[in-house]
Amino acid sequence: MLESTTLAAGAILLIGLLGGKLANYIKLPSVTGYLIAGLIVGPSLLNLIPDETLTNLEPINELALGIIAISIGGELTSSKLKLVKQQLPPIFFSETALTFITVTGVCYLISNDWPLSLVLGILSLATAPAAIISILKEYRARGDFPRLLKSLIALDNLFCIVGFGIITSLLRILFYQSIEPENGIIWAVFEELVIALALALFLGFVLLMLNRFSYNDDKLLVINLGMLLFAVGAAESLGLPSLLIAMIMGAIIANYSKNSKAVFRVLNRIEFPILVAFLTLAGIKLNLGIISEIGVLAIGYILARLAGKIGGARLGAMFSKDLPRKSRQNIGLALTPQAGVAIGLAILAENKLPIEDGLIITLILSTVIFFELVGPVLVKLALKNCDCIEE
Repeated sequence: MLESTTLAAGAILLIGLLGGKLANYIKLPSVTGYLIAGLIVGPSLLNLIPDETLTNLEPINELALGIIAISIGGELTSSKLKLVKQQLPPIFFSETALTFITVTGVCYLISNDWPLSLVLGILSLATAPAAIISILKEYRARGDFPRLLKSLIALDNLFCIVGFGIITSLLRILFYQSIEPENGIIWAVFEELVIALALALFLGFVLLMLNRFSYNDDKLLVINLGMLLFAVGAAESLGLPSLLIAMIMGAIIANYSKNSKAVFRVLNRIEFPILVAFLTLAGIKLNLGIISEIGVLAIGYILARLAGKIGGARLGAMFSKDLPRKSRQNIGLALTPQAGVAIGLAILAENKLPIEDGLIITLILSTVIFFELVGPVLVKLALKNCDCIEE
């Protein structure tokens, strides 16, 4: 038993990294290795880390989600969105609507549980920015297709995070009565989002001002990491959506800071070890005891999400102005990976809603393994089909 929090943190980093390397060795994505490494040391198998120690390591999850969110916000720049403004809306609205409706409907038919189905429907919208961006960098993808893809990733995750906040608030009011809507249901649903938006704008512009007085990378890292930790901690203390706040801060920096590239570059320095720990910890939460219970539901979720992402994007692309035929046919394939954001929101859903313990996170983790195996292959195929890479 690794009862020391420091000892457990070190072991998680090393075991996770080893799992990622072994996964690479057999031609699997690193994220799959991190998840499996966590599964091995977790309660389902070796049970090396007690629950109390895992609770002490919870800040790692919060920091990792903050870094993921601020990076996504960095893609929401006016210049990037302007380049694809005529192509983006039809694809985005069609893909998100069809994916949400398909996944929610299929999951309800299987589970007969509206709260669970609605949560899975909104989680299905999230894509894996880290996985997709790493593939674009690895193959040096170029052209309009990668630019459109990155904008869609950012909007997908923004919509997923906002929608998650709305749906969980509605469920807590209508199904679980854990919120008393004294000033009406509408205000109760949107109260958290409005306060979160105000806090994010304030902290974002404070960070913007502080960055103007930082002239080297070390100071930039300290200021931006400190503000990110402060923002995530404040959000957690106030019960606000920390992912949304971090994403808005990232968008403010990306759009208004003169040294935005330097800010995101220094944050990338610490991103890798934190994400390794985050994904390994997520693997520890995988509950093999209920895998047999969710087998059919997991298959339904996977098939419905594939149909929604691929079919919805292709349908919307038919109405996108000046989008080449190859891009219309392949954009949905490139939106299939799913990892960090979905895992993080699944953990939040487990904490916020009294759904069967471990059900959501186990289903999302088990399906993430599939999407992280198949998704990168589909992204590479889409890039190749659109002549964005050379081999």
